[in-house]
Amino acid sequence: MVHDPSKAEPVRAVVRPLSLSQHEVEVVLTLPAQAVANGAVLALPAWTPGSYLVRDYARFLDRLRVLDGEGRPCPAEKLDKQRWRLPAATGPLTVSYRLFCNDLTVRTNHVDAGHGHLVGAATFLYLEGQEARPVSVSFAGWPEGWEVASALPLRAGAYLAADHDTLVDSPFELGTFTSHAFRSRAAPSSWP
Repeated sequence: MVHDPSKAEPVRAVVRPLSLSQHEVEVVLTLPAQAVANGAVLALPAWTPGSYLVRDYARFLDRLRVLDGEGRPCPAEKLDKQRWRLPAATGPLTVSYRLFCNDLTVRTNHVDAGHGHLVGAATFLYLEGQEARPVSVSFAGWPEGWEVASALPLRAGAYLAADHDTLVDSPFELGTFTSHAFRSRAAPSSWP
């Protein structure tokens, strides 16, 4: 067992567009073997920091599928509207699901042919009781020329959140845009 969560193997997330015109993305999570060895519960938050109303993000999530390390389907028991129980596994599990993203606000997801705005709380399932585990997020299959803006550091092609709280506090904007760096009282902005 890893006692220092910052040294734990991260959950790896890949976000792909399924249909920009239909506002659909796919999220694929790779859950490390140590995180699911005794079974686990995946959950999607009901609210996001700074907006303390119940948002019911799970209503936009469907087609949840779980595969073991050999690519075989695993059962996922739905516990309530936003939580799923995963079986104990001897290796990593891959969880995929589709999100409908057509709510253009700062606290919800929106994707179309012009941009993508993804909010961590509305996008990423987390492992209950393992919120301190790091999360690595990468993007694949987006239109050529699109960039990603996020407050998270980019390491080896993926954005790294130290834990779930950091992830939900760091939205992603995707598209064609111009980034500007600035300094405030000698402190640089977090992205170039």
